[in-house]
Amino acid sequence: MPETREPYQESWPISVQSALTVSMGGLGGIVASTVYRAEDAPRYLPGLGVTMGTQGLLILLVGITHIHFRHLNRISREGRLKEPLEGQPGFFYTL
Repeated sequence: MPETREPYQESWPISVQSALTVSMGGLGGIVASTVYRAEDAPRYLPGLGVTMGTQGLLILLVGITHIHFRHLNRISREGRLKEPLEGQPGFFYTL
């Protein structure tokens, strides 16, 4: 697994991120084996519906996260935060 940690970051959030990534990959395999059933062949409509639904949810969550981080960057630039983002002066989220 590639190193995703910046030199100033603590190591425990990276460990949690790695564990969640591996866990979600395993969960995806479990879900796929239950929604893509042999009796739905050849069209697999339930599986495709679940796949499209989860992709739509992902797009929604990424949009919400983008808006949230953009807001935090803006109020940080305006000096309205009590502490710097991530505890690092001059830090801004990359969008």
